[in-house]
This record gives sequence, structure tokens and C-alpha cells, in this order.
Amino acid sequence: RTEFQRKRYKQAEEHYQKTLAADAENVPALQGLLRVYNALGRKADSKKVADQFARAVGSDLLVQITMGQLLEDEGKYDQALKHYEGLKGKDDSGTVDRRLGFVHYKLGEKENEAARYEAALARFKEARKLNPDIEGIDQSIQVVSDNIEFAALLPIIEKAERSFARKDYASALQSYEAAYKKSPRPLLLVKMSDCYMAMGQQARGLALLEEAARKPNASVTITEAIHTNILKQGKVNEAEQGFRRIVTEDPSAYFSHYKLGVIAFRKKNFSGALEHLDQALLYNDSFTPAYLAAGVAHYQLGQRPEARSRFEKAMSVDARNPLASYNLGVMQANDRKGAEAKRIYQGLIEQYPDFPDAPYQLAY
Repeated sequence: RTEFQRKRYKQAEEHYQKTLAADAENVPALQGLLRVYNALGRKADSKKVADQFARAVGSDLLVQITMGQLLEDEGKYDQALKHYEGLKGKDDSGTVDRRLGFVHYKLGEKENEAARYEAALARFKEARKLNPDIEGIDQSIQVVSDNIEFAALLPIIEKAERSFARKDYASALQSYEAAYKKSPRPLLLVKMSDCYMAMGQQARGLALLEEAARKPNASVTITEAIHTNILKQGKVNEAEQGFRRIVTEDPSAYFSHYKLGVIAFRKKNFSGALEHLDQALLYNDSFTPAYLAAGVAHYQLGQRPEARSRFEKAMSVDARNPLASYNLGVMQANDRKGAEAKRIYQGLIEQYPDFPDAPYQLAY
């Protein structure tokens, strides 16, 4: 089952087949093998195991529940919802309700990703009512409730971000302060701190970061912001110790892994940097800065194909980021592939006319 959840279908199949060799009517193994074959699209094998499964369980309801799980495996949650709703009157064990709860939870995740927060909240509440044992359900309800509140602040925050981007830090600070009055979130204190730092008021900026860290609902992001600021001040060892504490307490803190990679890179420990950057990408495979940093680390180690692969991955993850293409251009120029480098720089100039480094490199 664990191998199936990891999508290691070959290993899962081997485990289930081994179990069935000892007990040909082992229901969990037949059910698991059916899900494996369905995931792999092996229709003939699926039908054969489905028939064997139906004979073994002698229960049409259990077969129907498994059919619903196959729909879940395929991500067809709307179809699974209708399927389970059709089984509600036939089940006294609570299994159908538990599956329905999980389906509502997955549909809620989709609504949240699409920024339809009210619909997501309704789904999550229904999921908790049907299946209160879903892992993380209470946290999901809290997150989406926060998103509903945050959505009302978005116009103010977007105004602040535009002001900050044009280096009008005083106006950005004013907007962030207005948002904080409406919703005293630790993250807004971090944004206010960034404004003070940008205006050269380090003491006030640090005081706000410390205040954010003391908030009862402060996240690891706040602590990471504090140690990032410490790193900016050149206190590398102190920052490194802080990031190490974070990943010890929360191994999924990908930004801290990334920062540890950056620190290792600064110390010219490129292999060590790659270890940390790979950890960051393990927990967030769409974090573009980690791909870029890993590409440069590979390049420093003389690993050109690996460097190119990382830069290309960064481009596929975030097509709006010019740095991946720029780094590829630099790599090609350094490898005396002038024509290829020229093509990349010209493409950058066309796509990102405000990106200053490409014209410089092209002229060079």
C-alpha cells in the first residue's frame, strides 16, 4: 500500500503478487492489485483481477466501493462523488461516508487552488462531518478561512507590492500598515519590516521581525525571514545555525534547505550546496530559485549537462523568469559556443526588454 501511495507501481505489484501467491483470495491484496493495474492502464489485467476480487469478497457493495476508489485514483472526484452517493443507502458500516468525506476533501483542495474559497470551505466542512479522521482537515478549514479573510485584503496588499517594486517604500509601508490594522497577520509585519530595512531603518525592521516571531500563530516563514535578514548582515554562521534548527524541527521547510544550499555555495562547498538544494526541491519541486542555484553549482563542479538540465527545468517551471535563460547563455559563451549564446541573449532582449544583463552580454 505504501508503495502504491508513492506511485511505485512495479514494487507495489510485486508485494501484492507475493501475498496472493500465499493466499489467492487475500482481499486487501486483490483490491490493491486492482488499483495498481488501473493506475497503469492495464485493462485486461484489471478485468481479470476484478473478477477474481468479486468472487473472493462475495459482496457487491465492496466491489462497488472499490470501483469508487479507482475513480479517485484517476482523479475523477466528481464521478466518484456521484458513485458513492448512489451507494449511501446500501452501507451500514460507514465506509461509504468515509470515502465521501475524502472526496469532498479533495474537491475542496481544488476549489481552494482556484481561489474559490467559500466553495472550498463548504467542501471541507462537509468532509469533516462525514469523516472527521481525515488527516489535516481542521488545518485545511483554518487555512481556507484565512484565505477568505486575506482575499478582502488583496487590493491593499497588491497596492503595497506595486509601491515596493517601484522603490516607494514609504507608500508601501503605509499600505501594509493599513492591511495590518484590518488583519494583524505576522506575515504583514514581515512586509513592514522589509520596508523599514529598505529605508535603512534596520533597528525598526528587526524589531518588527522579532514581534512577528512572538505571535502565537507565527509560521516557520517568520523565523526564516529573521535568519534571512541575519544572513544579509553578513552573519553567515549565525544564520546557518538558525536555518539548521528550522530544518531539524521541520524537515519540510524547503526555503531553509535552499538557504543552507546558498550558504554552502558561498563557502564554495558546491557538492554540499547541491545536497541542500535537492532537499529543497524534494519538498517543493516548483521552487525556481533552487533549480537556478543547483544549475550554477553543477556548472562550478564542471557538470555541464546537469547544469543545463537544471536551467531548462527552471525555465519550464517559471517561464517568466529570465535568469534561467541568461545562465544558459553565460554557460554557452564560456564554453565558446558563441552562436548559441547569441541566440539566447537575443531571445531574452525580445522577451524581457527591461532585463539589463542580456544586452550587456550580447555587446560583450
